[in-house]
Amino acid sequence: MQHIVKISVFAVTLLLSLATSISTFAQSNSDDTHAPAPGDKALQFQITDNFTLGSFEGSALSLQNQVTEKRAHRIGVSISNLLNDLNSEYQNSESEDKRTNSRAEFSFTWKNYITTDNPIKAYYGIGPEFSYFYEKNKDKNESQNQLETQRYYNIGLGVLGYFGVEWFFHPSISMHAEYRGSVSGYYQHRKMKQKDLISTTETTTDKQYGKGISFGGNGVAFGLSVYF
Repeated sequence: MQHIVKISVFAVTLLLSLATSISTFAQSNSDDTHAPAPGDKALQFQITDNFTLGSFEGSALSLQNQVTEKRAHRIGVSISNLLNDLNSEYQNSESEDKRTNSRAEFSFTWKNYITTDNPIKAYYGIGPEFSYFYEKNKDKNESQNQLETQRYYNIGLGVLGYFGVEWFFHPSISMHAEYRGSVSGYYQHRKMKQKDLISTTETTTDKQYGKGISFGGNGVAFGLSVYF
């Protein structure tokens, strides 16, 4: 927990320092300022430090609609899928593990620009977020003629908040860095089954249900936006 807090404080300090250090540069180059006009739209792509190319974990795609010079609506989608196969031999016992997990997050946020009179603009946003996570683990042990299957579901609904800085280095293209955090309520369900590979008898050995509230700091995300 202390490690997460330290990372969050570092990320916040980094963004504030970045916004402060470049403000002088931005003001001295006010002729290059571009402020999105009402009706402009932008396609945004973001990655975080846990980005994985194969599964697209740690990435997000968003569509932004500029409502006024200082306010925009942003719809975000993040989907990832990961499949791992693991075969092992230990003390003459052959086993085969297959693990699959899928994650999807959807958000709708109101984005507000704090500054609009220079190419580098500070902003913040807030809005609802829905998340879904599914994991399936299959453990096949041929020496024991047994197949164990575990399924785990997690559904969450909460509030997403973020703040960051966006640099318009081109009238229609910008780069941004933002810190994201969320609070959400969740419901989770875990189910485990065992199957005898000889008799094909299947039995449910364990079921678990749970619910609660989670607080998350999603770290710093970096992205590119194309306005049209």
